[in-house]
Order: sequence, then C-alpha cells, then structure tokens
Amino acid sequence: MIQNRRMFVGLAACVCLFASTALAGGGGAKRNATLVVKSDADFPVGLLINPTPQQEQAAAAATTLDQFRAAGGKVINARGGEARTSVVAGDQRVVLVNLNTRAPYADQKVAVARGATVTVKATNSGLSL
Repeated sequence: MIQNRRMFVGLAACVCLFASTALAGGGGAKRNATLVVKSDADFPVGLLINPTPQQEQAAAAATTLDQFRAAGGKVINARGGEARTSVVAGDQRVVLVNLNTRAPYADQKVAVARGATVTVKATNSGLSL
C-alpha cells in the first residue's frame, strides 16, 4: 500500500511539473530573432556578429579555424554554406572575414525585427541584404 502511495505521489509530481513547463512556454512575441548568413563566396567565410574589440583582435590573430571559433567566430563553407544565429531584435553588426587571407572584407549593420528571421548573403565582395 505504501509503495502504491509513493508511486501515486511521484506520478502526480511529474504531471504537475510537465503541466507547469508546458504552460510557462505560453504565447506572445519572441524577444529574439534569427540571423541567417548564406555563402555565395568562392572562399570560406568567417562570421562575427556584434564582435567586441577583443574578439576582433583574437579573430585577426587566429591561425586556425579552432582559434577563430574560440574568438567567437563562425565558419561558413564556400558556395552554399550557412550559419544561423539567434540574436536580440534590433541592429546587428555583421563582420565577414575571408578565411583564406584572414582579412575582414565586410562590416555592415543589419536590422532584425522581433521574432523575425533575416537572411543575408555573403558574396565575394561583401554582404548582400
């Protein structure tokens, strides 16, 4: 009898936990947005979003892809690769780096609305909105 009571209490607790998490996810507008960068470049592209000066310096000094990633960068393969990033709605600073030469070649602001997904294209000459 005691085992059945413990099992009942345990199941009731699980039901309450699942119900509360399901209700907490509720509706409403998402505060965040998604920024998608697709590559149409002939070379691998490094992506930095809203980088700090320290991240920019570390990315510029990176000699390997792992170091670039450790600096907060994302790597996008040439011709068709993409990177998806969740961002807070508003203006985002997008910096593109040619990973063959390690030189930044685009630095542009991109506006992203609340709850929206904005897709931009990394080309050989810069960022295309």
